[in-house]
Amino acid sequence: MVAGFGLIAALLLASALWLPPLLALLLKGLAYLARRRPLIHWAMADMQLQLPRLSLAMMALLIALATNLGVGSMVGGFRLTF
Repeated sequence: MVAGFGLIAALLLASALWLPPLLALLLKGLAYLARRRPLIHWAMADMQLQLPRLSLAMMALLIALATNLGVGSMVGGFRLTF
């Protein structure tokens, strides 16, 4: 059981740490695809500039959302059981 909780904690931490680089890669790809549309290209470049400042907040939001979903499903399963 301890190993299971450790694995879940490691997955949550890994997904939170991989979120900013994956978003940066996605935004670079979208900016490259939208290079002929100036307004979309500008929006993607603006998002790329804001990404370093927002990365910690996005990681915290990801962990909070995953925890909320996990606790909600556990409580729902407990309610259905009893």
